Amino acid sequence: MKRFSLVVMLLLILGSMLGAMFITQNAGLVGAALKELKFEALPGNPQMVGAPPQFKVTNDTLNFLKKLGQDGKIIEVQNDGSLKVK
Repeated sequence: MKRFSLVVMLLLILGSMLGAMFITQNAGLVGAALKELKFEALPGNPQMVGAPPQFKVTNDTLNFLKKLGQDGKIIEVQNDGSLKVK
C-alpha cells in the first residue's frame, strides 16, 4: 500500500511539473510573437514567480499593424511559434 501511494504521489508531482513547463513554453511562444508585432513587454512582478507576462499596446504597435494592413501583408505563424510577414 505504501508503494502504491508513493507511485501515485510521484505521478502527481511529475504531472504538475510538466503542466507548468508547457504553460511556460506557450507563454514564451506567444510573448515572442507579440514582441514581433511591436507590443511592449511590461516588467514582471518580482514577488510572483511564474506570473503571466503582460504586454502593452503602443503607438508603434498600432502603426506597425496599420502599415501591414495598408500593404496587404499576411502574417504566417511558423511551426516554432515565430511569425513570418508575407
